[in-house]
Parts: sequence; structure tokens; C-alpha cells
Amino acid sequence: MRFLFFTDTHIRGNSPANRKDNFPDTLEKKFNEIADMVRHEEVDYVLCGGDLFDNPMPTIPVVTRYLGILRSMDVPIYAVAGNHDMYGHNPETLDRTMMGFLNSMDIITLIRPGQKIMLEKDGIRAQLTGQEFTYNLDDGTGEGYIVREKEADVAIHMVHGFLTDVRLFEGARYTTIDRIAETKADITLAGHNHAGFKDVIDGGRYIINPGGLARVTNHLSEIQRMPQVVIIELEGKITIRKEKLKTAKKGEEVLDRTALEATHMHREKLEEFAREIRSSGMNRAINITDIINEIVKNQNLNSAIKEEALRRIAMAQETGGADK
Repeated sequence: MRFLFFTDTHIRGNSPANRKDNFPDTLEKKFNEIADMVRHEEVDYVLCGGDLFDNPMPTIPVVTRYLGILRSMDVPIYAVAGNHDMYGHNPETLDRTMMGFLNSMDIITLIRPGQKIMLEKDGIRAQLTGQEFTYNLDDGTGEGYIVREKEADVAIHMVHGFLTDVRLFEGARYTTIDRIAETKADITLAGHNHAGFKDVIDGGRYIINPGGLARVTNHLSEIQRMPQVVIIELEGKITIRKEKLKTAKKGEEVLDRTALEATHMHREKLEEFAREIRSSGMNRAINITDIINEIVKNQNLNSAIKEEALRRIAMAQETGGADK
């Protein structure tokens, strides 16, 4: 049984400001290469770790150029939804998104929390589960990343959350790998963190993030890395390898370095501003969902109020339209 995993493609109809090439054309080449790899490697299942799209409802012409490639893979495609695939970080909106539409058309199969998909080939049974992005996924508990029941020879879990092997700056929302030590998943596949991290192998269990297939910022880590996919083979034992995409060019060829210095200066100013806020005692969240969480906690409000506020934010984003 063989799987191919990729994540964070951010399909869109135009090029990010930091790209020097034609981003849609480059991404289409990557998808074609992956389709060729699926056939050449005799892959049985394709896995997507989320943020297939850069916004919840891209235009039909944007999506059309990739649908034929997805169909040409001619194998089941399983995916979890990323934050860019839904409105307002709210999974309840997925039915009204392009990701939800592809799921309804059986082009991809969305894996929802609590769902177990059992796959079998050559006497090997694999359990496939997933966790879509939610606003409270990286709350420090590790829930959503942890698989508690294993009913097959190999358990594979996909999650779209900020899983990382290092601690980040104060106020950041993320989950460190040590928080999911109790998982029963043999393979945890993560997305969302575009930089990825070095494979973690602990007691025969694998925790992997190959990094985003798309490079949409000019951060130095994006310039230095190369987009890649993961090939997983189950034949009595677990074999995992990463394959860099041949169609992907070096970061300095496609990412604009001239804006890097300005970005660095801007980041320094933001960090200085954040330090001043913390020193003044006004350490308030900037993310709208964080603001709501903070208000609910400080005012001892009913959790239903929080859910309703987040629902209305999602509706406002949806009716406001999506980027083209």
C-alpha cells in the first residue's frame, strides 16, 4: 500500500506580491508533476494536508485548470480542510466552499474529526483519520493531534494545525511535538506550518511535515527550502521518503529578495510595538478569534455566545466575497 502526501498548495488565480514568476503557471506544473509521480510510483492513495485553496471560494476558471489534473491521478484523494479552505476559521462553513463542493462531487474526500477510514491491500489494513483546522486547535492541549484508538495495522493521522519542533514567540498559537506523545498514530502528517520540520521518529512512530508545496512569502526559510512531497509505503514495515519536485525552482529564482529587507525592518517594528504593549500591561490578542476568546474568558460569558460570534464573523467574510 502506497501513499503520496502533500500540503498547502494555496491554489489562486494570481501571483503573490513576493513572487517573481507566474505563480498559477508554476503551481500547475507542480500538480502535473505530482500526477506523473502518482502513476510512476504506483500510488494507491493521495493525501492532502489542507489549504488546497488560498481562499474558500476561488473562481471557476481558477479551479478548472486543476480539476483535470486531480482526476488524472485516478486514485482516491483524501484531504483535511485548512484555514484558507473555510470561512472565518469555521469548519461549519465547508459545505459552502469549493473544498466542500469537490467533496460532494467525489473529486476529493474530506476527512472530518471522529471519522475513521479503513483501507486494505495485500493483507495490510490502514486506518486513516484527520483533523481540520479550527480556531482552538492549537490551545496547548494537543487534542486534535492525538489518536486514541487504533483499529488497524497502521494508523495514519492528518492534521492542519501549527505543529512545530521548536518553541515560538510569546502569544503565538502552536503545538509542540512533545504535546502529542501519547498518540497511537504510527504516522502523523501535518500541514499549515509552511516551513515544515525535520522528521521526528519516536519509538517507531513518525511525525512529518514536508513544508508547503507553495511558497507565498519571501521569508528566508521559504527562499532556502525546496517544495517536496512524501511517499509512504506499507509492506510489512513503514518506509517513508521525501521527493523534491523537479519543476520547483530555487527560492531566489522565484521569490523577490529586494523586499526581504523591508519585511525584516517591518517585523522588527512590530516586535518592538508588541514589547511596548506587553510592558504596558495591554497584552491583547490581535486575531479576531483570539479577541473573542479573551472577552469570553474575562467576562465569564457562556460559550454559546462565543460560538455565535464566530459564526457571524464567518458569515460576514462569506458575504464580503473572496479574493480572485
